[in-house]
Amino acid sequence: MALLEVASHLGGSMTHGRDFLTRYAPTAIRTLVRPLMRDAKTELTEPLMQQPVFVGIVEPILEQRCVSCHGAEKHKAGLRLDTLEGLLQGGQDGPVIVAGQAKDSPLIQCMLSPLDADGHMPPEEHPQANVEEISLLVWWINDGAPAATRVADLKPKPEIRRLLELVSQRTDPAKGKEAQ
Repeated sequence: MALLEVASHLGGSMTHGRDFLTRYAPTAIRTLVRPLMRDAKTELTEPLMQQPVFVGIVEPILEQRCVSCHGAEKHKAGLRLDTLEGLLQGGQDGPVIVAGQAKDSPLIQCMLSPLDADGHMPPEEHPQANVEEISLLVWWINDGAPAATRVADLKPKPEIRRLLELVSQRTDPAKGKEAQ
């Protein structure tokens, strides 16, 4: 039985991603299990505007929406979105972002395509990126997709500041909001 349990868990993780059992769990369970599932990533405690834009904004969006299929354990189409290096390298079809040109970036094109379109990502059965998250990715790419630049150094316009606050509230359990 123990061997069957381990093999089932490993098979499910390979097929559906490491967070498959917790992704749709109630918030209370996700909050309890989340610290156990973290790799070497540490929580950022500095204010959002002082965080590096990739680590503070982009990476959490990709973690929620893309990494279950394009991460360390599973990287469909040779694409890894769990690291900046993987994102910039792209996959078997080439780069997924064109710095300074979000409208020409396959990452954005896939997210904006109709849900039933062949190349839409994430797949229908996975949680979809919302308008705010896509807008922030577009903003980041259009600003050149910087890696270590602080959010404040990009001088976000008031609309982007509002989106940053909305998205950070959704992804920060300390603020009492449920991640979507």
